[in-house]
Amino acid sequence: MGGGVSVMYAGKHPNDIVGIGCDAPFGSLDDFESNFVHLISRQINENLIAKVWELIHQKTGLVKGEIEPIRDAQNAKAPLFIGHGESDKLVPISHSEKIIAAYGGQEKQLLRFRGDHNSYRPDIYRDQLCAFYKKVLLGITN
Repeated sequence: MGGGVSVMYAGKHPNDIVGIGCDAPFGSLDDFESNFVHLISRQINENLIAKVWELIHQKTGLVKGEIEPIRDAQNAKAPLFIGHGESDKLVPISHSEKIIAAYGGQEKQLLRFRGDHNSYRPDIYRDQLCAFYKKVLLGITN
């Protein structure tokens, strides 16, 4: 779940980040949690969702609506690269699409590839992610 958290951090500390490479980030913990409950129960059960949030709050002190990378994305400036499987059911690609749409930085890219959340990542994904990091960390473009 580091991709969503990275986007949040970049939005809260826009001058501290030189680039973000994410793999299937969530855009909203609320949306992710609702989707996850739906996947495991095959139908959204509001009582189960409420119980999950109760447990999250007990363990972490977080409250529903507090973890929203999309909200912080608008303040981020660093270049952003996201790779996301088109068949991802755990974190649907719509999360990445919303992050890209909300993102404040000028340089942003969403690479879509065949696969789901746990699929083997294709060569094009690894190649483009490596090129992204070479560019933002070392200034190498080729």
